[in-house]
Amino acid sequence: MNKQKHTSGPWFISNELEGMVMIFGGQREKYICRVQIHQTPRAFGMQEEDERFANARLISAAPDLLEACKFAYNEGCAGRALKNYKLLMDKLKDAITKAEANDENN
Repeated sequence: MNKQKHTSGPWFISNELEGMVMIFGGQREKYICRVQIHQTPRAFGMQEEDERFANARLISAAPDLLEACKFAYNEGCAGRALKNYKLLMDKLKDAITKAEANDENN
């Protein structure tokens, strides 16, 4: 596996401000990116807010998803996948839950 070049997790979503959210991560809570939630002008019916929040959640879960995938891969390669099955499933479930969390849980 390659050496990590991205900002370490966990990443989190800021409160919405002026129609967008920002994603921060790492020990020093570095800025990762911003996601525009409200399209301007909203009067044109371009209201995809739910989808945009879901995209922000998925982005913020990226380090957790990567860690879970690496863990699953390494355990499988080492022949320990069955031995550590519960831990493996818990890591995968936690990462998926974060990616699909409700807006209130951000």
